[in-house]
Amino acid sequence: ERDLLGAMGEFVLGFDETYSNMSPGTWRDVIVAGRVLQRPEWVHEAVRRFEQFLQGRFLYDGHWMETAPSYCSQVIGGLQIVLEATKGHSDPPGYTDAKDGRRFDALDLSKDTPQYALANRALLAPRLPDGRLLPVNDTWWTNGRGARQFLEPVLLPGLGVAVMGGGRGDRQYHVYLDFTSGVQHKHLDALSVGLFAFGKELLADIGYTHTKYRAWANATMSHNTVVVNGLDSLMDPDWAGNRVRAFATDGEGFHLAEVDSVSAYAGIASRYRRTLLTIGQDSADCYVIDVFQVSGGKQHDYLLHGSADEDSSARIDGVESKPFAGTLLSPGVEFAAPAGESDGVGRGGAYGFVHSLSAGQASQPFALDLRLATAPGIGTRTWLSPETGTEAFLGQAPSVRRAGSSDSVLDKYQAPFFCARRKGDDLGSLFVAVHEPVNGEPHHAQPPRVERGKGSVFVTVDRGDLGGRTASVRGDYAVIATDGPVGLTLGTPDGDLTVSGRYALVRTRGGEVVEAHLVGGSRLRLGDFVLDAEP
Repeated sequence: ERDLLGAMGEFVLGFDETYSNMSPGTWRDVIVAGRVLQRPEWVHEAVRRFEQFLQGRFLYDGHWMETAPSYCSQVIGGLQIVLEATKGHSDPPGYTDAKDGRRFDALDLSKDTPQYALANRALLAPRLPDGRLLPVNDTWWTNGRGARQFLEPVLLPGLGVAVMGGGRGDRQYHVYLDFTSGVQHKHLDALSVGLFAFGKELLADIGYTHTKYRAWANATMSHNTVVVNGLDSLMDPDWAGNRVRAFATDGEGFHLAEVDSVSAYAGIASRYRRTLLTIGQDSADCYVIDVFQVSGGKQHDYLLHGSADEDSSARIDGVESKPFAGTLLSPGVEFAAPAGESDGVGRGGAYGFVHSLSAGQASQPFALDLRLATAPGIGTRTWLSPETGTEAFLGQAPSVRRAGSSDSVLDKYQAPFFCARRKGDDLGSLFVAVHEPVNGEPHHAQPPRVERGKGSVFVTVDRGDLGGRTASVRGDYAVIATDGPVGLTLGTPDGDLTVSGRYALVRTRGGEVVEAHLVGGSRLRLGDFVLDAEP
């Protein structure tokens, strides 16, 4: 008791505490040893460290400091075993701890540490409808915590995730905007997005891998975002570069998120901003207006990826494509396939993973159709309204997940890869896309009308009859200011639309306004309908 177990306990407690994701396991062992060997000072020391851990190593929204939900889950599991190890502990009669002046009787830390409940909420709130943890950064796509019964939108600004969506049961849909910061277990994924609907992760983030293609899974090029100058985005080590400009939701069918990143391409891009306006109450009627503003640099690539979980097909309607013999690598950049997990490919090398390319000039609105091979009715349809000089590429890239931990079969599993590329000196791009999850025929048979200018983007969406769910054609009008609030009047088939504000949505049915939202503004008007608000 004294020279073996006692000496080991004192030896371990003598080290400086790192408060890492592995620490709770040590504290549990110290607590158990302290209770068995009648060393209550060990129990108190472990509890003090447990409390300091909760106060100093979690983000202000409750999430663990590493912005990878898998590691948050691991830490919460570690906290749970500490709670179990201490539960019911009572100090010997008359004992008071010399360091903290406390004594424990029938200890129950779960009642005294509300941060533990907050950490659980931060882990579970953004999870996918099927219960899997959000697969951002070093998160295993297989980790789950129980399927959701319904989807609620949530902003976790510490973690750096805005979740939008709604629905119940198998009609849930989930859209997220990723603006995670930090450096530990972090990917180069600035302002990437994901989309889940009809029970499937349709626009995906690969997540964690220990295969030799880790360099691809970590790279900006494997995410649904914009790449500038053919380079990976930078991390935000000071937690100051990713800035939420707006988050608004009615909790039902209107959700808005907008984030700036000044760190992603510091020194290259003066603006790197993404706005998502997510509309619809469930997977059968939802869609996303996606506005990405980029200023600076000489090349902007807007990227989308197909399913990482199963085979899928890709098709572009509205662009005449031909086989492309080259690569997407910048001139002078060479690619060498990694031989192991720790091998990098350089800041601009990940495009070397992309192959089997075709390309064509995009001079008018076009649609990207991604469909699952086993359920070809399910997928996404994305309409893009290209600016001058846009070239559209389709190719294949490693999907990684389906290879599991086996390097030998990585090349067997591929996913569709899409890139809309623009080039120019001191380039400014305003990418505007409308993403619709589909199960059968899309509701957006015609391209949305997009008008850029006057400090805003104006998008008109013809929703058709929503599969017979409404009696007549429904039209949506959305205004997204590209900087501050705007005051403008725009023509629509239903009359002049006047907006004073930052963001607006008006839904019509048969020419009548049936729903309207105004964010950061004072007035919205369409025909006889007027919405006034305090800005």
